[in-house]
Amino acid sequence: IKQWPHIVGPKLSTVTSPLKIRNDSLFVMTKHAVYSQELSFLSEEIKKEIFKIFPKLKPVVQKLVFQTQEGYFNEQRMQEMQEVPVKPK
Repeated sequence: IKQWPHIVGPKLSTVTSPLKIRNDSLFVMTKHAVYSQELSFLSEEIKKEIFKIFPKLKPVVQKLVFQTQEGYFNEQRMQEMQEVPVKPK
């Protein structure tokens, strides 16, 4: 979701990523369990921000589920590094 940095902020958007909606839950991947725990305390505020940008999700998403998957963020970072062109000296 391109709007994710606007929902959770630029810093948290680098260590979290919305994954899927299943039943009444939005699953969010996090880089570390500490982020999952911290975001669980902020889930109501995060849902409010989601619903501001995506009001049609209000009846769909009732809860947020945070899952830690550090490997995803490592892979994503590697892909970003490969996409950056290297300038010759």
